[in-house]
Amino acid sequence: MALRDFSTAQSTTTTFKSAGEKIDAFNSRYEQQVVPVKLPIGIKTPLRLTKGTLFEMHFDLMDQVVDNLRNLIMTNKGERLGNPNFGTDLRKTQFDVANKEDAEIEMMAKIQNAVKTYMPFINLEAFTTSQIPAELVQINNSDGFPGGAISIKLTFNVPQISNESRAVAILIPMGV
Repeated sequence: MALRDFSTAQSTTTTFKSAGEKIDAFNSRYEQQVVPVKLPIGIKTPLRLTKGTLFEMHFDLMDQVVDNLRNLIMTNKGERLGNPNFGTDLRKTQFDVANKEDAEIEMMAKIQNAVKTYMPFINLEAFTTSQIPAELVQINNSDGFPGGAISIKLTFNVPQISNESRAVAILIPMGV
């Protein structure tokens, strides 16, 4: 059977491409295909190069807070350009005090003051220190710190993000 053409001069042709679809069908099709893209929050330290972005990035807010807290504690005052009061001066404390108990009290006070000033959203919960002998400290396959190190563990939480406690551990070299 042959297809007969009944079009005349008044006939119009519309393609299916311009016909579209119902809004509900369109929305349901695209809602299923949306994949949330995690945006980076900050740069991980120590700096490491990576593909896709120039440096490795943090994608979790609490990981970024831990990284920022570690940087605050490890920074001596005067090391941050444009902000000479940023930091804790923990490495200088080992030479300023006579015994371990005084050193712990001084370190705790310096950390508490720095956190109160620069990261007031953090609630400090616990402060633990331990002396590590030189033979047990090894950094990047080297001999480590000749005078050993003090290990500081801070437990904290950030109520605005989560009530879950997190901890950050830091080694402070002794006798260097």
